Amino acid sequence: MRKLVLRFSMIFCMVGMFLGPFESVEAKKIPNFWIRNLEGDRFDTRRHKGPYVISFFFVNCVPCIKEIPELHAMLSEEFPDAKVLFINPVEEDTRKDIKEFAKETEDSSRKFLPG
Repeated sequence: MRKLVLRFSMIFCMVGMFLGPFESVEAKKIPNFWIRNLEGDRFDTRRHKGPYVISFFFVNCVPCIKEIPELHAMLSEEFPDAKVLFINPVEEDTRKDIKEFAKETEDSSRKFLPG
């Protein structure tokens, strides 16, 4: 195992030398957009001045199920004014599926939230 790690490290370093140093990436202005939630409320980036987080998920995504409560906990502690936009791009997930998923993750998020 140790030899495998050493070989991988050497290969990684050699590739890094050939590719050269990574250039820093500057943040670009995010285009304005709007989106409606399940209740029909509209979130418009032109009207919202605070920070927001966009998270993509689908109802059978195991990492999503694990991440969402931790995301809520971190944001409520570090960025309490930030909005979270959960976007489900999977066509097979119905409104009912998404609402049930939201209810389940909301219940599991409560145990992670402070206070």
